[in-house]
Amino acid sequence: MGKSVLVFISHSSEDKESLIEPIVADLENCYINVWLDKRKIMPGDNLRKSIFRDGLDKADVALIFFTEKSLKSSWVDREIKHVLREETKKGNNFDLNKIISIFDSEETYKEIAKRYPELTDDLLHLMPENYTKVQLGQLITAIWSKYLSLQGGDVATQKQLLEKDKEIFQKEKEVQQLKLKIEE
Repeated sequence: MGKSVLVFISHSSEDKESLIEPIVADLENCYINVWLDKRKIMPGDNLRKSIFRDGLDKADVALIFFTEKSLKSSWVDREIKHVLREETKKGNNFDLNKIISIFDSEETYKEIAKRYPELTDDLLHLMPENYTKVQLGQLITAIWSKYLSLQGGDVATQKQLLEKDKEIFQKEKEVQQLKLKIEE
């Protein structure tokens, strides 16, 4: 039985409402389990441990959203350095297996290419605030493609994993909704 893909989202908190939350909702509607700080970190939790150990290290895929605002974020910078350090420890110096870099504009892409050239080797994923269904579809395809390539196996096995992932995701969503009802 497969496990649900877990995606960590590295972003500037200033982009959360306008860009990140709509994308998270769209990703979850496509059976992608998202680790988002706002939902996963509880009052009293150790911030570093929650983000690095519980979020980034356990995630199958790390989406790094590069925007004008995230370029100024020290947290986004720490998260990038953490993922790069972990990938290097695994011997993945040139194949950053779990990272998908997303840019709000070509200008941001050029700036990141100067700072972190290793994060711009992959395809250019543009996701402006007013992203289209095509751009969302390309992102979802990139996530599942990266996840399935990390899982290995043949196409039939990957299809079975996807079906189980959908099942598990739906159950997790139901549990989350029940927890919210209990809290009310």
